[in-house]
Amino acid sequence: MATLNKVGIVGAGNMGAGIAQKIAQEGCEVVLTDISQDALTGAMDNINKTLQEGVKRKILKAGIEAEVRARIKTVTDLRELGECQLIIEAVFEDLSVKNELFKRLDEICPPETVFATNTSTLSVKEMAASTKRPDRVIGLHFFFPPAINRLLEVIFLEETSEEAKAVSDSLTALMGKVGIIVADAPGFAVNRFFIPWANEGVRLLDEGVGDIPSIDHTAMETFKAGMGPFLFMKATDGIPLAYHTTSILGERLNKFYAPSSGLVERFKSGEKYDIDGEPNPEMFQPVKDRMLGVIFLVTALLVDEGVATMVDTDIGAKVGLRWGSGPFEMMNRVGIDKAYSLAKAIVDRNPEIKMPANLERQYNNEEPWDIRYVSLSKKGPIGYIVIRRPEALNALNETIISQIGQCLDELESDESISTIVIGSLGKEFVAGADVGFFVQCLKDNRVEDVEAYGILGHEILSR
Repeated sequence: MATLNKVGIVGAGNMGAGIAQKIAQEGCEVVLTDISQDALTGAMDNINKTLQEGVKRKILKAGIEAEVRARIKTVTDLRELGECQLIIEAVFEDLSVKNELFKRLDEICPPETVFATNTSTLSVKEMAASTKRPDRVIGLHFFFPPAINRLLEVIFLEETSEEAKAVSDSLTALMGKVGIIVADAPGFAVNRFFIPWANEGVRLLDEGVGDIPSIDHTAMETFKAGMGPFLFMKATDGIPLAYHTTSILGERLNKFYAPSSGLVERFKSGEKYDIDGEPNPEMFQPVKDRMLGVIFLVTALLVDEGVATMVDTDIGAKVGLRWGSGPFEMMNRVGIDKAYSLAKAIVDRNPEIKMPANLERQYNNEEPWDIRYVSLSKKGPIGYIVIRRPEALNALNETIISQIGQCLDELESDESISTIVIGSLGKEFVAGADVGFFVQCLKDNRVEDVEAYGILGHEILSR
């Protein structure tokens, strides 16, 4: 990996300031630029408040505010970015604005500088085409709040150079992010299903299927989420954002993803949703079925299209959105028959969207999804086993142990492999055994499963 000494951030809004803060916290110099000096002053004030709160809660060490401030240089002149190895744009979500910015940076920065966009819905390839260095333009989609949220969607293009990939890997490691590789597709992975999830919540309200308290309550209970769609829009002042992102997805995909009529009306009126009131239990089941159906359908589609893997899609939900389970885990839990029927009900209501072939196949074969939490790759004589359960600090349960064993079986049968490296996704390697697995076994009176886990674990460790 490349060693990062100085990173530039363009845009001093909430995202740009948060990215700058986290990079500076980890010891790297940052140049934060914006056309408005007031925006830069406000960004530094917000960074200072965030750091002080971290110190107060004993999450951060005392005195870190001064250290971070000393590493962040605020400027209004883009020419100050000339010595940065990586520049991340976090400006308004408008392709022409971003393209114009990259053209200007092309003239300022040396050829080796890597450009990254924090876009959540736009095409990285189209931005790269506006530059003289398309091999050094990548997507780095941070999630709010970027100083805290550990997920990072990484978008490489076919022409992306190995040097640019190394810079991306260095930033991911520096910031302690959980990086998932996703294709340059509308909404990438997480927003591809999160935006329709929120949009469906508004449709349910428009149709009278549920009221706001019932929709939010059901969404939070079903997905073990911290916020439902309406609370999320209130907390983030997100009606303009929801309208803008659904409009982009609707244009780039089909009208299923376009803003619901109620969202269009709210955007035009500027009126916010009133989230007060008591949930109505009679509304819970129809709301639950619709929202699950949308999630099951869209996530199966994006995996079928090669936008992301099943595991990375689930990681995006659990790490980025802080849901209790990933969509494919939820499908296995409710049963593939039920998951299929809920998704098909959405297709029947929206003929412009088709059933994904992979979900059809699982349904016809009556098989659950085979979710691989442990990946295997080979490079010359070296085999790499990577544990991909970052939301649980890669804690070892029976599934993880079993899949490590399967990887060892393949590597040990390959005479060209002389060395095995075991790694993991995320900041932590392995937190140890999954205590929750033991607790659940005891609750279910499955002591024999705990014993079997211990025996298998010792066998794997010996190997």
